[in-house]
Amino acid sequence: MSLTFLWTSSRRPGNLGSAVKPLMLDASRPYQVQDDLLAIWLRRGRGQHDRALGLLCTLDVCSNPTCLCTEVGMSGDLIDDRLFSAEMIERTLTTKWREQPPTKTPSAKLTLDFLTGVVEAHGGGELPAVVRPFFVEPLPGWVLDHVFDLWAPSRPFGISWREQALDHWSPGDLLPHMVAFPDARFDRYRIEGRTYQVDLCFNVDPAHPSMDAVMEVFEVRDSELASIGGAQLDAKTLVPRGFQGATKDRSMFIKVFMAWKDRHTPIDEALRSLGEATRKRGAELLRRSATHNRRAPVAVATPDVKPTRNAPCPCGSGKKYKRCCGA
Repeated sequence: MSLTFLWTSSRRPGNLGSAVKPLMLDASRPYQVQDDLLAIWLRRGRGQHDRALGLLCTLDVCSNPTCLCTEVGMSGDLIDDRLFSAEMIERTLTTKWREQPPTKTPSAKLTLDFLTGVVEAHGGGELPAVVRPFFVEPLPGWVLDHVFDLWAPSRPFGISWREQALDHWSPGDLLPHMVAFPDARFDRYRIEGRTYQVDLCFNVDPAHPSMDAVMEVFEVRDSELASIGGAQLDAKTLVPRGFQGATKDRSMFIKVFMAWKDRHTPIDEALRSLGEATRKRGAELLRRSATHNRRAPVAVATPDVKPTRNAPCPCGSGKKYKRCCGA
C-alpha cells in the first residue's frame, strides 16, 4: 500500500493564476498538458530502477497585450512515475507523490517559441544535458496550440475571419487554412537557420468534393511570406506530388514537409481534422459570398463586345466577369 505525500515547492514561475484542476500524471502518455503545466515522459527503463522519467514544466506566458513576442518561459523539473499529481495553487507549484519525494530535483530554465517549436536554454544556447533527452523529438502541434491558447486571449486581435476570408478568397478556389482561421497559430518551422511557414489548402466546393489537400510552403522574411513551392497531398498515399513553385526549391519543401509530418503524427488524422474544420468554414463562406462586397451598379459605357471570362466585370464590382455578371 502506497502513501501519498504532499510536497509544495516555493518556486513561483507562472503568472496565469491557479489551475482549474490538477494535472494527473500518467507516465504512459508522452505528453500531458493542463493549463500552465506541461509534462513530458520518456519511455520506461531510461532511469534508475526502471522508473519512467519525466520533465514537469511550468509555462510562464507574457500577458502584456502590447507585446507580440512568441517565446514562453519554461521552468522544468525532473520527475519520475512516483509523482501522482501537480497543480498551480496561488501561483505556487504543488505536487503530490505516491512515495517520499526526492530531496533534490534537478531543474532548468528554458524558452519555447510556440510558433516554430524551438526549445532553448534561457537566454539562448544549447539545452542543459539534464533536459536534452526530452526534446529529441519535436513537440506535437497540439501541444504548441495549447501554449498559443494560453497566450492569445490577452492579445486584442479582433479579427473578423469572415470578412477577411471573403476579401482574399473567391468561390471555386481552394480555401487556405490560414485564410479560414486567421486567428490560429502559424505553423512555422526553423530549418537551417531560416523560418518556414506551412499552409494547407482544401477544396470546399460541395459540387466537386475532394479529400486531397495542397500544401504551400513559405519562407518567412521579416513580416513577409515568400513562396518556395507547393504540392498536392494525396488523401490515400499521404505523400506530396505534382510539386509547383517559381523558385523550384523542391529539396527544402521536402525538408519542411518531413518536419510537418513529425509534428503532426499521425498525418492522416491531422489532414482529416484540418480539412473538416476548413470545409465547415468554407460552407459558410459559400453562403455569404453571393452578397459580400456587392457594389451598387454604376453607369459605365457598355462595350459592344462581350467581355472575356477573365476580364474585369463592366458593372464595377471589381470581380472577374465569369464570377460576377457572367456567372
